[in-house]
Amino acid sequence: MAIEQQIKEILERELPDSQANIERDRDSEKVGGRVIWAGFAGNNSLRRQKRIFGLLRRELSPTEARDISFIFTYTPDEYEQLQAA
Repeated sequence: MAIEQQIKEILERELPDSQANIERDRDSEKVGGRVIWAGFAGNNSLRRQKRIFGLLRRELSPTEARDISFIFTYTPDEYEQLQAA
């Protein structure tokens, strides 16, 4: 299974009702994307990142984890506002 799909499955399993869009950057070969989840409400970006990377570190090997660049985190409302801008 590709690392992008593995990350997506981990995030969507561990963050119920979330939507993850994870892709590999062709230039850097790093993996990144976004996660939209209502459970991020009330959490600052640092807390959100700690949660995401904590989940991934538990299930990925150190080599796989090094392939991740950045995963943006949004609540559904935040993402809707971003799309409207």
